[in-house]
Amino acid sequence: MEILANTYKGYKDANTTVVLQDNIEDAYPYIIKLPDAPKAEDIINFGTPFEQQFFKKLAIPFEIQKLDESVKRRKITRGEAIEVVRRSKTLSHFVHSVFEKLTFGEWQYIRGMPVYITPEHFFQLNFCKNQGIYFSFRYEEALKAYWWDLEVAKNPIWYGGINLEGRRGGKTYFAGNRILYKGITSEYFKAGIQSKSELDAYQVFIKSVREPFRNILFFLRPNTSSNEKTESSLDFSASQKILNDPTHYHDSDLISLNSLIDYKDF
Repeated sequence: MEILANTYKGYKDANTTVVLQDNIEDAYPYIIKLPDAPKAEDIINFGTPFEQQFFKKLAIPFEIQKLDESVKRRKITRGEAIEVVRRSKTLSHFVHSVFEKLTFGEWQYIRGMPVYITPEHFFQLNFCKNQGIYFSFRYEEALKAYWWDLEVAKNPIWYGGINLEGRRGGKTYFAGNRILYKGITSEYFKAGIQSKSELDAYQVFIKSVREPFRNILFFLRPNTSSNEKTESSLDFSASQKILNDPTHYHDSDLISLNSLIDYKDF
């Protein structure tokens, strides 16, 4: 990396060990191990002057956008769109690359520093919106993602964590978008949203789960028996209408994750 630093001004080495909350008296810090970084030239934004390195959103091919619009307008089924993708080497490669990032995350150079973005954070930044606007990258959110996605959620002996921060800090979307991520990528996943009132839980479900689900691309949307304007739950099982008459549908229209996301006032 010394040669790299000499060639590319401002570039830094990848740090795969992150220490969080090491300034709290009488409390142990979090020491979090990140995945190994790829070769420098394989990191997004490599070769760009460090002053011009910002978070780069996923570039979605025009053909995928058109297919997605057709599915959402019910001109074609999700299965028909997937068949179009399967017949195209270019589109298949794109879809495969998205699922790779949703499984392993990605690395980007941002202001000369290699930054790891967890799969859950990648999903939120590229496919979820806050009042119609995509989320901006903030390094503090990446650190919070390390804490939750890599330390809490993956630890078999932990049952959760407590996140203390001020109002309007993005807590609702952080939690709801991750529930949705698990719901669309996992079989037999069950999640419920609990809050101080039924109205509050309902609002969390609508803005951080249902609306992002309606926005995501067709190949990421599992088959669902729920209406897309549902106000109670998202049930990722194939529609009974399709199961009752499967002859006019593709095999991919019949697949079910059997996952469920809902809310309840306790």
